[in-house]
Order: sequence, then C-alpha cells, then structure tokens
Amino acid sequence: MKEVEARRPKPLPTASAFADFDAKPRKTFLLARGDFRAKSESVELGFLTALTRGKTAAEYWTEARAEGRRPNSTQQRRALAEWMTDLEHGAGTLVARVIVNRVWQHHLGEGLVRIVNDFGTRCDPPTHPEWLEWLTSEFVKRGWKLKPLHRHIMTSSVYLQDTVFDAAKSKVDPENRLLWRRRPQRMESEILRDSILAVSGTLNPEMFGPSFKAPVAPEAIQARNIKDSYPTDLKNTPATRRRSVYMFYKRVVQQPLMQAFDGPDAQASCGRRENTTVAPQALALLNDPFVRARAMDFAQRIERESGAGIEAQVRWAWNLALGREPSADDVGSCIAFINGQIHQRAMREPAIPQTDAQQLAMADFCQSIFAMNEFIYVD
Repeated sequence: MKEVEARRPKPLPTASAFADFDAKPRKTFLLARGDFRAKSESVELGFLTALTRGKTAAEYWTEARAEGRRPNSTQQRRALAEWMTDLEHGAGTLVARVIVNRVWQHHLGEGLVRIVNDFGTRCDPPTHPEWLEWLTSEFVKRGWKLKPLHRHIMTSSVYLQDTVFDAAKSKVDPENRLLWRRRPQRMESEILRDSILAVSGTLNPEMFGPSFKAPVAPEAIQARNIKDSYPTDLKNTPATRRRSVYMFYKRVVQQPLMQAFDGPDAQASCGRRENTTVAPQALALLNDPFVRARAMDFAQRIERESGAGIEAQVRWAWNLALGREPSADDVGSCIAFINGQIHQRAMREPAIPQTDAQQLAMADFCQSIFAMNEFIYVD
C-alpha cells in the first residue's frame, strides 16, 4: 500500500472561487446581526435606488439573462456589473469618478476629493471639479482602461512639478489644496520592499500562482495568541523574493518592515494610508534582517557589474538606486564613509581579511542608500 501511495500523482492546482449552482437563484435571507442561523425575510436582487434612474434591478437581470452564454448561471453578477458601469441609468458615473479619484490619490498623495471612501454629498467637494470631470470622461471614453488614465496624470503639469517649498504660496494655501507644488510622497511599504529587491538584483519576477510566506522574526509573533500559528522557520529563498503583491498576509501577524512604514492593518478597510515619519522607520532600515541581506546582495551586484575600484562601485550604486550620477561631493563623502567602515571593522576584528572587511563596508554603504530620503521618496 505504501508503494502504491508513493506513485499517486500530485493533485491539480486549486483555487477558492464562487460559482453559480444553477440558473435558478437560491433563496437568500436577511440575517439578524449577521448570524446565519437567525434568518428573517427573504430578499431578491436589488441595487441602490439612490444610484438607479429609470431602470429597475429586474430589468437589468432580464437583459443579462437574455444575453447570457451559460445556461447554468443566474446571470445576477452580470446584471450587477452592468448596473455598476451604466452611465445613464446605473452607478457608472459615480464608479468612474471614484476610480479616477483613487488613481489620482495614488500618484499625488491626496485625492481631488479627500475622503475616497465616502465619495458623496457628506465629504468635501473636489478641489478641481472640472479637472475631475475631464479625467473621468476620458477614462470612460477610452474603455475604462487604467493605463491611459495613468498616462494623463503622470504627464500633466501638476505631476511634473517639483517639491520646492514657497513661503508666499504656502501663506495663501498652507495645505496645498490648489496643487501649487508636488507634495513629497514616500513610497508605500510594499513598493519600498519591491524597490529594495529590484535594486539589489534579487527580485523574482515570477507572476501568478500561489502566494508565498515571507520570513518573520519569531520575536515579532511570539506574543500572538493564535491557534494556527505563523511558521517561524521560514528561509529566505528566491520564492520569498517575489513582488509583495504575492505575499501571504495573516491578519494578526504583521511584517515588521511593512508595519514600520505604515502598512495598513489587515483587519480593517483602508482607503487612505497614514503617512508618518517616526524613529522606528530608521531603526527598521538599520536592523531588519531582510534589509541587511539585500544590502549584501546589492554590494555583490555592484562589485560584479562595475568592476574593481571603490569609486566605480559608488557611481554604479548611485545610478542603480537613485537613477542619477553622483556629484563630486557625493563621491567623496561615500568613499570616506566606506574607508571609515573598513578601518572600524579592522579595529574591531583584527583577524578579518581585508577583502571581507571591504565587502562588509560596501554592504554598509548600500544599506545607507536604502535609508536615504531620495531612495524612499518619489521625485
């Protein structure tokens, strides 16, 4: 039996998904306080009446069933999608504006309408209503495609401004609601992690497939009272160096680096992240094992790609991480820092070989680049 079991083929990949059971919808009930055992009256397909004009949910459903391509589907989700994107009778005009406002917030740090989760009469009006309307009309006209919308925003004169502070303009508009400059914007925690991986040359570009569990220090999760505990023996492998969008998140276990840089709490919806500047961020960049390991990888990469010579390595590291040539002062201060680190390490550990001391000092330099504002902030 053991030999037979050993020859059993591996199961096919599976994914959790929702599917219709039949063309006829099952009965759905209102639940008292969300308790599935406390059913009250039955309900049918319906949409928000405040966002519906001249067309009922039943009519959307009738049209969806008439155009349906699957005989075993209720087509209710199709009806919902049609209502959500219907500009004349459904929620399309609101949905399009909300999408545009969220993309604007992603690029500029704050939406044209500040409260992205409560877009309506109760929130502040848009600061630039004509601009919001034009972007929305272009977004819909181009088939609800996001790439042209990104292009419109990122080639606009507002996005291309610098972040220079102007005291006179600040006196008139201290909150920069009129967009007289680019608001300094720090990369989100996931993008910071991906950028560190990309610059170090260790980013795994594999797409799709199951998520991965990244290593988390045991001391960061030991106080959690959970039945299904997060693994404490995970290793740093190419599989754990994929983009953060594929990272597995356990709601009660936060990645320390992500948490330090205002990663949202996975237990609540987050329309707009807080953007704080606190001491633990610098400490995370100094002490996080992930950051240190990637600094070592970055040091090896610049040594491999730029050849011998500290100055050549400094210049190549500057180009890779910051996208520009270093100035003469930059080069001088970096070389002085690296030589100082080599001397300090040689003093602390006299037996360490010169090459090892130089590699560790170069890793210190690379780690300091990861902590620079120019690396962390979008410019």
